[in-house]
Amino acid sequence: MDTIAALCRAGWGHRLLLSHDLAAYLAFWDSWETTKHSDWLHLEEDYTFIHRRVLPLLEERGLSRADIDRLLTGNPCAFFEGV
Repeated sequence: MDTIAALCRAGWGHRLLLSHDLAAYLAFWDSWETTKHSDWLHLEEDYTFIHRRVLPLLEERGLSRADIDRLLTGNPCAFFEGV
């Protein structure tokens, strides 16, 4: 979080893209029947991780709502539009 905040303060926020990866099924060595009853079903990491955990930490480090909106929507749009 410190690096993201520092890059934004240094004027590089318009060049950052946030991402995360999530495996819906971690197949390790056990069957799905065994895995679905394990703690893997209750991991804190899920598709809301950035919104629940990362964004509040960025706000604590001084990023504005506009900075966060740019990270979440503006920058990805610019990237995929080739801007």
